[in-house]
Amino acid sequence: MTNNEIKYITMEQIRDTRSRAPKASSPRKMVLLRLDEDEFAVLDGMAKEESRSRSNMARLLYLRGMKEIKGSKGE
Repeated sequence: MTNNEIKYITMEQIRDTRSRAPKASSPRKMVLLRLDEDEFAVLDGMAKEESRSRSNMARLLYLRGMKEIKGSKGE
């Protein structure tokens, strides 16, 4: 494999691990989330680490939390 092929494979793998919101056929609903300064700083840091927007990071955390809650209830 050449270096370019390795870089391409690596980029594809990175893209596959992303959790993007699916394209919506109708407008998405918005939710306002109030965070204190420390919570905001943690969210901001996590988003920067993963090169995500704060909004996308908050959505990802919501989805992970819902999955865990549903799993703990045996659903």
